[in-house]
Amino acid sequence: MNREALEAGQVLEVVHPFTWDKATVYDEKADATKEIKTWRPGLRFELEDQASPDGGRGIAVAEAEGLQIFTIVSLHKPGRYPERVFYTREWQDPDGKRFGKLHLRVTTTVALRRRINGYAYEYEVA
Repeated sequence: MNREALEAGQVLEVVHPFTWDKATVYDEKADATKEIKTWRPGLRFELEDQASPDGGRGIAVAEAEGLQIFTIVSLHKPGRYPERVFYTREWQDPDGKRFGKLHLRVTTTVALRRRINGYAYEYEVA
């Protein structure tokens, strides 16, 4: 994907790890708050072997995989500076629900290509 040209209007989907998290929401019927399980983009860390003399090594674990969705808005080359790409980012959890703020973001094309090559760290899916 590194050599593929980026174009305005292009939609790129990247596999991304998700973990379960607890969120507090307001229940209008009960007039109280309650905790629910929800998907959160990212990883959790576990110790592989706590009984080992060095305390074990940490393992990055995801409960499932979803998507990180980039939509390219436009590309600009400001003079002698690196090319910039304007884009929006959205998430799709493992259940298929889309969420995230669709704010306009900007970075260099090199940095965006690093992101669309996949998650930056190794992890295991539990």
